[in-house]
Amino acid sequence: MELEIFGRKVLLDDAARLHVERKLEYALNRFEKRITQVTVRLADVNGPRGGVDKICAIEVTVRPRGLVHVEERGDDLHAVIATAADKAGRAVRRELDRRKDRTKSAARRASVKRTGAPRTRSRAAS
Repeated sequence: MELEIFGRKVLLDDAARLHVERKLEYALNRFEKRITQVTVRLADVNGPRGGVDKICAIEVTVRPRGLVHVEERGDDLHAVIATAADKAGRAVRRELDRRKDRTKSAARRASVKRTGAPRTRSRAAS
């Protein structure tokens, strides 16, 4: 999994990079084999004026074809990063679950075409 971190009007020191890496590792580690690239964009919209203006946008590229994008906005950069990483983990899980469901339904459609009738489970009479 390749990780890229970009910042606009944000101080990206080693502590901030380490915080991003830890949060993403915790949120996405179980999907590591399915993820090819993660891009994190941090921005401070208002600059030194303050306010609810820190943005963390995370894009996760999922194998074989897929892109998951999440964004979080707030006033504390570390909290914004943590929330966005959690959202990214949930979004990747949801995307992979959808793919699994699509694969199962495609297999069911293929079995209907082969046999001419849908597969049903038979229940034993009690």
